[in-house]
Amino acid sequence: MTQTELAKCLELERASVGHVIDQLEKADYVERRAVEGNRRVWTLHLRPKAIGILPALRAEADVVYERLLAGISANDIATFKRLLASMSANL
Repeated sequence: MTQTELAKCLELERASVGHVIDQLEKADYVERRAVEGNRRVWTLHLRPKAIGILPALRAEADVVYERLLAGISANDIATFKRLLASMSANL
């Protein structure tokens, strides 16, 4: 994935994402690799250090989601997702 693609997925500015990627690269969590044939485009790749913490991050995210969605029905969650998608499409 490129920095531009990641910024689009996160709905953030490319420069903001770039700053975070700079920090992650310095900490050896990601690396940028030049795209063959286009020196202006770089793809992002996880380093072993990042891959090693993914299971713990997933577990923490699951706990947060469980707390966040406690007491909310599946129907309400589906409605909320649909509304968010509509609002995002309006932008």
